[in-house]
Parts: sequence; C-alpha cells; structure tokens
Amino acid sequence: MRFTSGAVKLVCVDEPSSNMDPEAEWRLFKNLRLVREGKTMIFVTHRFAHLTKHADLILCMREGSNWSLGRMTN
Repeated sequence: MRFTSGAVKLVCVDEPSSNMDPEAEWRLFKNLRLVREGKTMIFVTHRFAHLTKHADLILCMREGSNWSLGRMTN
C-alpha cells in the first residue's frame, strides 16, 4: 500500500474490499489499522460491519445528504 508513507495524511477509498475473499479482506483492514496513526481515512462502503469494526466516526448519507453522524458508542 503506497499510503504507508508518513507523508500521506489523507486516504480516500471507495469499496476497498469489494471482490475480496474474507482472508484478503481481513489482511487489508489489518494493514489499514497498522498505518492509520496520524492519517484521516475516508471509506465509502455499503458494508456496515466494516464501519462498526474500524471507524472512529461514521457519516451515513441518504439520497446525497447527511443523514446521520456519530460514533458506534452513541
């Protein structure tokens, strides 16, 4: 992953684990957790489970508008 550089401060990905088998998906998110320190990471996904496991803050959109914003603890 090229964004492992300390110079990268913003990472935006759209459906990063689409078409991955469960093992590859697990490795992807493991690696993302290892390099996320000091970075803002934005994920577009339809898999809510990813958000509940990995996100600090979740923004849900509906029909192009902000529908809900919060943390899983809320």
